[in-house]
Amino acid sequence: DERGGARRCDAAPRTEVVHNGLRVRAVPAGPHDGRTAQLLLSVGRLEHYKRQDLAVKALAHLPGWELAVIGAGPAAAALQDLAARLGLSDRVHFPGRISDDDLGGWLSRAWAFISMSEKEAFGLTLLEAAAWGIPVVASDIPAHAEVAAMVPGGVDLVTIATDTSALAGSVASAAKPMTEVALRPWAGDLSWANVGRSLEAVYRSLVEPAPSSHHDIASRPTPITARY
Repeated sequence: DERGGARRCDAAPRTEVVHNGLRVRAVPAGPHDGRTAQLLLSVGRLEHYKRQDLAVKALAHLPGWELAVIGAGPAAAALQDLAARLGLSDRVHFPGRISDDDLGGWLSRAWAFISMSEKEAFGLTLLEAAAWGIPVVASDIPAHAEVAAMVPGGVDLVTIATDTSALAGSVASAAKPMTEVALRPWAGDLSWANVGRSLEAVYRSLVEPAPSSHHDIASRPTPITARY
């Protein structure tokens, strides 16, 4: 973790963190599209370390719910087999990789969003779901904790465990019907335009003379950027 490393070597006073931008996609507003099932949504590459299997297992304890596992990757076949073995094939959807417009449709139906990943650089999918007011249940890892600190009460952090009944309880407690989807006011602060301005300000602080007569380059912030 580059940011954690900066803190450990006492570079924090010279460090500026510019968060990833939030792409505000078109999400249809209004009621559900005629389906009555409560929808749990998972979005991301299908990798074993992302633990989408826990979401599938939790669904067994959520009668009346459906789960959409959106994405593609090497864990896809195992997840589909798991759903079949648990008798959940009719309630678990695997759309694969989809367009932004199609993802907007799934977001508009979601009652809760889940990510039980064991490791991440940054929880961008969590942030996007929370930006639309969708309750998020996520594993308590540093990247998700960072997002939780950015989102006012929108992320419920839980321990990664094999007790999927308790995980289902967390989902049920957090969930709410998305009868109307609306972008949260704070989401605009994370637009790519604002992120670009913040990064530009950091770069300018490195090349432009400070107002003080003493220009100590060591005292200027060192930008840390990361690819997520």
